[in-house]
Amino acid sequence: MKKSYFFVLALFLNSIIISASISVMTPDGGDHWNIGETVYIEWISRGDMDRYVKIRLFDKTGSNKLLAITDKTPNNGKFEWTIPQSLHEGEYIIRVKTFDNNFFGNSPVFPIKDRRLIKINLISPSGGARYLTPGTMLIKWEMESAHLVEHVKLTLKKGGQVKHHIVLDNDGSESLPLTDNINDGTDYSIRIEDAVDPTIFDESGYFEVYHSSPASIRMEITHPVYLFLVGETVKIKWTCLGFDGIVDVDLLKDGSLVKTLAPSIRDNFFNWKIDEPQGTNYMIRVSAVNKPGL
Repeated sequence: MKKSYFFVLALFLNSIIISASISVMTPDGGDHWNIGETVYIEWISRGDMDRYVKIRLFDKTGSNKLLAITDKTPNNGKFEWTIPQSLHEGEYIIRVKTFDNNFFGNSPVFPIKDRRLIKINLISPSGGARYLTPGTMLIKWEMESAHLVEHVKLTLKKGGQVKHHIVLDNDGSESLPLTDNINDGTDYSIRIEDAVDPTIFDESGYFEVYHSSPASIRMEITHPVYLFLVGETVKIKWTCLGFDGIVDVDLLKDGSLVKTLAPSIRDNFFNWKIDEPQGTNYMIRVSAVNKPGL
């Protein structure tokens, strides 16, 4: 009987020793790390083991040690590492091993990318091109190491000022609509950049956007008669053609300004609640803010 108890106890103690382990949680197979990036290596230690670990970088086979990430760090499950600039793009394994060499754990194979290899070349639009609006402008670009960039940001500028931007898939082309409410100009440009890293970019020279007819504002009648009542709400409506659509809505009487009902609005309508004194010869004027004389 004593032998049996001793045998059972020995098996139990042996199972405790065997259950000690290290599991590397980060990086996992889905992580994509970049050269120069600061990352966290994370692991879980189970059972009784050394209070310190060392961390190594191996090739994807796990047989060739490439780099000693740290020779000694507390076995607390986390280590901050800045991936050195000298490392090459490739697939690797991280190994966390106790300082006494009794236990270790490997990460799955994961990639380390070199974003320094990314180069963007904007093909169109080119400087000096002309685009009729309304219409579309085809934007095309090429990219070295395009597999490292999932999304790009396109920015339309006028005179260096941002007018519109959009983030989209890095598929090499995009048709950008040029709507009728865009201003004419010869100082437009397009910038394309990595949506993650704006320091990776290319930008076109200036190109022209123009209309086939002059810019204009067309008022629309939304009231059956031109007799308005005090206290009534009237919808003033208009259509802007050939400019950015930012307007002032003014009330005039006998040709002189009474007040501005709506300054610098982009909508194509304004609901005016009439609270003016009774009278005649009132007039509504809609005028372009950024196009004097219109």
